[in-house]
Amino acid sequence: MDETKTSVQSSLFPASKKCRAQIDTVCLGTGRFLRSVLIPPLLACEFKPVIIQTRGRSFLEYCVERYDNKNKTGKGKEESEGDFLITYDVDTVEYDGKVTSEEVGCYGAGTMGSKQGIKE
Repeated sequence: MDETKTSVQSSLFPASKKCRAQIDTVCLGTGRFLRSVLIPPLLACEFKPVIIQTRGRSFLEYCVERYDNKNKTGKGKEESEGDFLITYDVDTVEYDGKVTSEEVGCYGAGTMGSKQGIKE
């Protein structure tokens, strides 16, 4: 799956056309509200969102690292399964003060914080 990342890692999208064709939602911004409040309902409604960071690269680098680590350990989803899911952690503070973590997914990540990212 080396084709998944570009040489400068300005995006992380599925290599196969079949998986890329499933993407139907583009979210501009990587803030906590979008990642924790908007993306989960989109997934529940069976949309296939990608998250594009408007400035910087921190979210993209985080996703690339998680994707690489999950695929090294065999815990990542294969593209042949028809899905390409990148996950990120969302922490929630419950009413009783307990902190819970949940993995939330998206179908790609990118940045507009570089010339190459804007082209992709």
